[in-house]
Amino acid sequence: IVAGHSFGGMYLQKLAEQGSVDMKGVALLCSVPPSGSGGIVGRYFLRKPLTALDITLAVAMKRACVDADLCRKVFFSKHLPDSLLRRYMGHFLEDSRVGLNIGDALGRFPSKTCKGSDGKAGWLGRAPAMLVMGAEDDVIVDVEGFEETAAFYATPRTTRVLCPGPHEVMLDQWADPAARFCEWARAL
Repeated sequence: IVAGHSFGGMYLQKLAEQGSVDMKGVALLCSVPPSGSGGIVGRYFLRKPLTALDITLAVAMKRACVDADLCRKVFFSKHLPDSLLRRYMGHFLEDSRVGLNIGDALGRFPSKTCKGSDGKAGWLGRAPAMLVMGAEDDVIVDVEGFEETAAFYATPRTTRVLCPGPHEVMLDQWADPAARFCEWARAL
């Protein structure tokens, strides 16, 4: 079983599409949808421009590494203890030293060109079992992005789960997402 979160989920979708790695299951956790992040960004700029600004500052300008209020607002819940928030911000800072060429990634991963005539991924016949998990309070990947991913991979072997909580589902308010993940994994 391979799990991918956020942009990691986008890369995992491409890996699953290529079929070059034998996987029993693919878990997409708050994953960037198959069309990339453009739709999400557009929706935020139109519907919630201040949230779009927060996301830009937190992610593109890497301010989530040093601004606790912004980091909490974009990635976590108000319930996360400050000590954990600071710890996770330290990890964000370490991770920020490695760049991700988002423009290049969005041009390649995942490919909506594989879309079948039914509006789903055309390669699902050979796909492993999939878990598509979203978070109700996710500021990075909105519910519409989650719905797009779930619809794109909808088969009898795909489990769709929308949990309460923020984008960092496995770090903050993690008990329900972890239980749902384990339940899915044990059933494979």
